[in-house]
Formats: sequence, structure tokens, C-alpha cells
Amino acid sequence: MKKGNVLVVEDQKYVRSLLVDALDFFGYSPFEAKTPKEALSLVEQKSVDLSIVDFNLPEMDGLRLAEELWRINPIIPVFLISGMEEIGAKIKEKSQYLKGSLKFIEKPIDLEILKHYLDGAMSYAS
Repeated sequence: MKKGNVLVVEDQKYVRSLLVDALDFFGYSPFEAKTPKEALSLVEQKSVDLSIVDFNLPEMDGLRLAEELWRINPIIPVFLISGMEEIGAKIKEKSQYLKGSLKFIEKPIDLEILKHYLDGAMSYAS
């Protein structure tokens, strides 16, 4: 039995594939999107328990996408990922004012740490 549905929003195919494969290996059901538009469409069509969102995306940044995801599902946890350390500081500072659950994960992503965060978020949600 799968642990939950996780949406991966990443425009870089290699990173997206790596995350999808890791999620599948960890026992989750991954959905993937390369643009915010695709992600929003998926969340409207499917039950998504958590999302992993790249900060630098075409059309809108990951923080804006998180806000749009929360309009559809106010309780969906969002893990924002970025290789830019200053983005992490900005997100941590802003997260206290956001209505949804937000976690920052720096690239390159340590998959064991990601698994720990995922398992924690899913156990908290259930």
C-alpha cells in the first residue's frame, strides 16, 4: 500500500525524474509536472497529499505556486526546493505569514533527509 500522493513540480527533467524515482522507491505515489499550470491542473483533478515545488519555475515562482496550491487545498504541505541559499532564508522569514504548511529543502537534495521530512509530514497529516 502506498503512503500517499506526492506532486513534484520541477522544470528540469533530470531532477524531476530523480525525485519521482526516489518517491516511488520510498513507497509514495508520485505525480509530476514541469510547469505551474500543469501542477494546478493535476491538483484539481487528483488527490494530492503533499507537493515538492522548485522555487525557480517558468510562469511563476514556487512561493506563488504554493499560494495557488493552498487556494485549491488549504492543508497541503509544500516543500520548496532551491539551490540558492538566499532563497531559503527568504522563505523561512516569510513562512510565518503564510497560511499553509511550508518547508524549505536546499539542492542538492539529500534523499534520506527528504524521506525523513516526507514521512514526518505524512504521519502528522494522518
